[in-house]
Amino acid sequence: MINKYMSSKQITPKKQFEKYIETYLNQQKDKAYIPDELEIRFGTNYKNKITKIQFNNVMKKLNSLGWEVKTQEGDYHLNIQSFYLSEDLGKYVQSNIRVEVWNLPNIQHYCETNDLKSLLNKFGALNFIIKTRKKHNENILKPIDFKNFEFRVNYKVEKKLKPSFELVENLVEDWKNNKKIFRLLKRFTFTHRKYPFKFDLSIVRSSTYGRVDGKFGMIPEYSIDKSNVFGNAETYELELEFKPKHNNIITQHTEIEKQIEISSKLIFEGVKMALSGLQETNYPISVEEKQYVLTEYLKTIRGEKELKNARDRFNKLIINTSDFVGPSSVSLTMNNIVKEKEQSMNNSIHNNYLVTEKADGIRKLLFIAKNKKVYLIDMNMNVQFTGGVCTNQKLSGTILDGEHILHDKEKNYINLFAAFDIYFKGNKDLREYPFVKTDTLVYVNKKMDRTVFRYNELDALAKEFKMESITKNSSNVIEIAIKEFYGNVNIFDGCKTLLQEMKDDLIEYETDGLIFHPINKSVGIETLGLPGGKTIPPKKTTWMSSYKWKPPEFNTIDFLITTKKDENGRDLIKNKFNEGTNLSEGFDHYRYKTLVCRVGFDERYHGYINPFEDIIQDNIPEYSYDNRNNYKPVPFHPTNPEPNYPVYLTNIKIERNNNIDYLLTENKEESFEDEMIVEFRFDKNAEKGWQWIPIRVRHDKTAQYRAGKKNYGNNYTTAQGVWESIHNPITEEMLITGENIPDEIIDDNVYYNKSGKRDVTYLEPLRDFHNKYVKKKLIQNVSKKGNTLIDMSVGKGGDLSKWIKSRLSFVFGIDFSQDNIENRINGACARYLNDKKKTRIMPDAIFLTGDSSKNIRSGEAAKGGERSEKIMKAIFGNGPKDEKQIGFGVYKKYGIGEEGFDIVSNQFSIHYFFKDIFTINNFVRNVSECCKVGGHFIGTTYNGEKIYNKLEQISNKESINIMEGEKKLWEITKRYDNLSDGFKDDISCLGLQIDVYQESINKVFPEYLVNFEYFTSLLEHYGFVLLNNDESNALGFNKSIGSFEDLYDNMEKETKQYKHSKKYYGKAGEMNINDKTISFLNNYFIYKKIRDVDTESVFNTQTKEVIKQPKKKNIKKLGKKIRISRKNLKKIKKKIQIK
Repeated sequence: MINKYMSSKQITPKKQFEKYIETYLNQQKDKAYIPDELEIRFGTNYKNKITKIQFNNVMKKLNSLGWEVKTQEGDYHLNIQSFYLSEDLGKYVQSNIRVEVWNLPNIQHYCETNDLKSLLNKFGALNFIIKTRKKHNENILKPIDFKNFEFRVNYKVEKKLKPSFELVENLVEDWKNNKKIFRLLKRFTFTHRKYPFKFDLSIVRSSTYGRVDGKFGMIPEYSIDKSNVFGNAETYELELEFKPKHNNIITQHTEIEKQIEISSKLIFEGVKMALSGLQETNYPISVEEKQYVLTEYLKTIRGEKELKNARDRFNKLIINTSDFVGPSSVSLTMNNIVKEKEQSMNNSIHNNYLVTEKADGIRKLLFIAKNKKVYLIDMNMNVQFTGGVCTNQKLSGTILDGEHILHDKEKNYINLFAAFDIYFKGNKDLREYPFVKTDTLVYVNKKMDRTVFRYNELDALAKEFKMESITKNSSNVIEIAIKEFYGNVNIFDGCKTLLQEMKDDLIEYETDGLIFHPINKSVGIETLGLPGGKTIPPKKTTWMSSYKWKPPEFNTIDFLITTKKDENGRDLIKNKFNEGTNLSEGFDHYRYKTLVCRVGFDERYHGYINPFEDIIQDNIPEYSYDNRNNYKPVPFHPTNPEPNYPVYLTNIKIERNNNIDYLLTENKEESFEDEMIVEFRFDKNAEKGWQWIPIRVRHDKTAQYRAGKKNYGNNYTTAQGVWESIHNPITEEMLITGENIPDEIIDDNVYYNKSGKRDVTYLEPLRDFHNKYVKKKLIQNVSKKGNTLIDMSVGKGGDLSKWIKSRLSFVFGIDFSQDNIENRINGACARYLNDKKKTRIMPDAIFLTGDSSKNIRSGEAAKGGERSEKIMKAIFGNGPKDEKQIGFGVYKKYGIGEEGFDIVSNQFSIHYFFKDIFTINNFVRNVSECCKVGGHFIGTTYNGEKIYNKLEQISNKESINIMEGEKKLWEITKRYDNLSDGFKDDISCLGLQIDVYQESINKVFPEYLVNFEYFTSLLEHYGFVLLNNDESNALGFNKSIGSFEDLYDNMEKETKQYKHSKKYYGKAGEMNINDKTISFLNNYFIYKKIRDVDTESVFNTQTKEVIKQPKKKNIKKLGKKIRISRKNLKKIKKKIQIK
């Protein structure tokens, strides 16, 4: 016989469900009680579990539709199933009897005793239940899956067993000897007079999941404590249970067909209510329709051909949150509101920015699909149907970016989409075009249509766009508005107008800040168009030019929090005693947990957590062909300012309720736990370790994280921007008036002042010539395989590729700028670690912040405190050889420089040491003490004589420069008066200061003219000589000191003779007159150390004549100070006597 209840191609799930309804209704006709349970369970796709936000949305939806909840606090019950040893199978199997412990007091009692006996006689405390699938005509009524809407129909029979039943007695008696699995439910039951069913919404905590007998499931334990029910994450369940017995709408009809029809109609109304809450729209759609929308969306942003790459091996569409094409903004910092200077690389809102309000809504994309329906796509790539249909077919394939605002300030439902940008219009990509027209637009893509502007297209769309409701007489269709922008004349006037409107309640919805929108750039990038007409990548990115501002008190960071654990893996709990406790009255204390605050971090974009420490501790990455750096959660280590304590740790007081521990947000309304994403504010005035204050649980992000998505709260860049805003806040007054803003924000630790804004075409041939020919030739030709090298002004390690090519064995790099050494993204340490992953054979290296005008061997030159001093001394075999004090990486290289290095290298830096007799001698002394006999001292620098002659015709404080159009490439400002005897080869040539600006460094630096004749004579005292012609030629140079012009001539000859060599030098051969004018002012040099000298004696001899005279002056001054001190002493004595 064919089972008419079984699913088949002929019977749809809905028809099959109606058969189940018929069975249920027939069953209850003549019975006062039936054990049947016909229910629908939602969220059955394990990859798309119900989230906390969806759970809350369903509750809100039901409340808004007049459903009544049984108890506002919810009803608690604990479900337990034990395991027993099956004699037939010879293993432990799960009992089919489910034990239910009802109400919190009884649950608490069970948790304390782990026993059922004492609860047996308490009325309503325990239920013993056996559930089985319903049978009809000997056929099992199997579950019906509505996969397209992710819910399942179950028809079961629930049988209650009396405590006196033999199976129950045996179960209770052997209870403590058997392992069990637990589910703790907090259930909210909703009913409505009109509907023949109830909704059960449950918050569930279960036993720990894992592998059990080769299958994934709950792990049985003897006690609830070991099951970790109270520590495991909450899950959420939604069920609809058919309860038609006392529903007049059904029972008033006698015909079974009519009862089935009405029951089915009402149940599917309930299904729609549930789905509306889950999808947060009045128009829920199927999984199939969602897939259609996302497919059309990906076709729009990627193109039909690229869509193949968005499918897995089963041809299923792969959707990632990175497919959200709207870029994220970063926090507005003080650097962005200072007045833009000509040489500044920071984006300033003074020019090319407009401002609009930041609505307290949900960021979404509005997408018009090919079927003309209007959808919203949130940042987690969830699709919502708005209920609207666009009547203009030409607008299919349109994508707007905006904020979905559901309620006004009075909590009235307004359902508004406020658009602030347009990315695609009718499948045409508009992202590369500027936002509005301005005179300062610089098109990188020269072929772009210069009549297209995004805001104009957005405004035109508002006139073209017509939308109809999919249902008649519906007032729930979304309203679409275009946001207004201000500040086209003066950005601060725009801020003033907008902030005043917000204060005067002229904006109907809640706002929480401002958005500063760049008008002269393509979406998500730092230029207007891409070279060669390349397409902007269709993926989510952080737009470093788009800024968000919140009042300082509202600046927050979303952290993924993890609890510190003890040695057993349990949450570490400590006690804190309140200050001023009267011990005679007992201890006044509370318990707390310590959280680790984590942010998303990717070494490709955010650098390393602490690259300097990685090298010092020898945490060096291995070479790997598969060198993919994963985005991962790491403790938050902010900089600027950099705290001197572990700010990523914060303590949270434990609140206890009903014998359960909770961590609560500041307003005590939400609880959170290990591995959740929580929004925190920072209280600078609080005690260290208690400064991060939890204010809100980010359930949306937590759901993503727990679903295996790479959502770890804010990424490092965003968090760092907020950190800077917290410590250097931009006030509302600054934005309204444009006053009390610093003229310039300078970080003295930063040498290169760069950003993505720099046009790489300026001076690129010059840079290629200096890097790919001059320095490459100098380092590689002087080096031998296995040599060691010290670079006393290593910068960001720009010569790393040359050291690798030279097969050096070890490099010790020192630089005055801490940022050059320790920058997490492009400092010398970070660049070294990056190359270590990609290069099989490369030198070992240690990098240290230091001042090479102070003694290196003694450790005096180290700038990072006592530990840095020990590290520097250890390189030369001095100080403690202690791994704990100096780090394992340094320990391995202890004493490597004791006999000196084979090469001392100083590229474009010795001009800093020509300040005075002491500075230059300290520097040269370092060169001598750090170089082996037979070793070489090499470098590059401006030829001071050429510069002196160039500046001779201008006065002190006047400048010469080189411009390309309106762009300044290079400038020298004279800071000395001409010498009466000219630029002589003695100490009179020292201290001749010039201020140099070069576009590639983007900062003005004081330098000093280098007199090579004087330099050579000084070096001879310290054991160095120039190479003779034969020695120079052997190294590939015409002479020991030479001009860059000579090298350029050599390069041209070489590339003519060996045409293939040109490819190694980049654009060096394309230097124009400006490039050559700047470059040819430089010399290279090679010196050879031929003997060791008593460097201290030489230093004293070279500086003694200068030291003598100041000593006399100092003695006179000191005498005056002493006499003054004696007078003061007499006054003090008199005062004492008076007292």
